[in-house]
Amino acid sequence: MKDLRKRFDRFCLKNRDKGIPNLMLVIGIGNLIVYALTLIDPSYVVYSLLSFNASKVLHGQVWRLFTYVFTYLTGASGVYLFLALVSLYFYYQMGRILERYWGRCRFDLYYL
Repeated sequence: MKDLRKRFDRFCLKNRDKGIPNLMLVIGIGNLIVYALTLIDPSYVVYSLLSFNASKVLHGQVWRLFTYVFTYLTGASGVYLFLALVSLYFYYQMGRILERYWGRCRFDLYYL
């Protein structure tokens, strides 16, 4: 296990600046876009295409493994929407700090 940890650390140091820049900002904006689309379309077509469903993943819809992250705000209203936005802001701030400290590659792998 110690050898695996050393290899992982070495890999992350070599590729420190590779990865998705501002990952948490991308996730926050994606959440807001999906929320706006679900407000426009009350039949939840966008939500049904992006949400995680294990049986559909096994049938080849592998994008659901990544896009379910953007469905966080769906269904939130009133006070719950405010609390969800506050938590998204907190995630953004913590993600930005960790990305700056660890580097882009390590943070992206951690979030994945």
